Amino acid sequence: MLPVKLPLRLILRVFLPVLFGAAATMHCAGSQTDEIALSMPYEVRPELDSMARWMAARPLAGDASPLAALSESKAYQAYVRNVRAAWERYESGHLERMRAWRENLSDPMCAGAVFYPFSGPDLNHPVTLFPDAPQYVLVGLEPAGFIPEPNIKRGAAEVRELSAIFTAVRGVLGRNFFKTNNMAENVGANRYSGVAGILLFFLSNQGYEVLDGYAVSIAPDGKLVRFDPGLSDTKSDYKYFRPSRSDGVTYFFRRPGGPVQQVVYLNVNLADIFLVEP
Repeated sequence: MLPVKLPLRLILRVFLPVLFGAAATMHCAGSQTDEIALSMPYEVRPELDSMARWMAARPLAGDASPLAALSESKAYQAYVRNVRAAWERYESGHLERMRAWRENLSDPMCAGAVFYPFSGPDLNHPVTLFPDAPQYVLVGLEPAGFIPEPNIKRGAAEVRELSAIFTAVRGVLGRNFFKTNNMAENVGANRYSGVAGILLFFLSNQGYEVLDGYAVSIAPDGKLVRFDPGLSDTKSDYKYFRPSRSDGVTYFFRRPGGPVQQVVYLNVNLADIFLVEP
């Protein structure tokens, strides 16, 4: 279990503006009281990290992965060249500057949970500015989609479908922020380019090992639970708001030798008409 506390009072009243091209706000919880505890189980699934590496155009950890065969194709090698060139430019042009700014602060950055509303799939800013946070909570209008599962038998056709994720993130790797119009057209265009897939792409390229991940739903009592499309009211105390699809996705990850961290992406509309006083 990974218990993390998120302060409701600060979520509702205080946001920290971040000026690195992110057209949104982030808040780091710190050690404030009046908190909501989020605790979810996870396992260690090496195949998920292999898939994240494959999607991120990074070398697989060994030849045992069934994805190794797909990695040998000319189409995939072209994908690798495109992704690696774009990521290296993004790293030197944006991420390195953000890290340098963070390290030159007179006060250390907060190491509490990070709340990032209106984020879309922009995980790069919070993990770069707040690298020690135990949990990142992202909120956006884009449906999370589901964690993709590569079909090895499709061969080159599968690699061509994978390239949609690069189309979805290519702009942000250049300008350092997502454009709403481009997101509407490219994010979620297929099973790889949804928010769930983009988060995997970013996590692996940031150097993290992805341990586990699954779709989640918000229960009426506010608890975050693992999504089960077959669960009905007669089988559980939870009644999902949208039984046809999940409310989001979560991943557990870590750096080599580091603690386990978690990101939760929630597809929630924060407009006033959708918010109800408890």
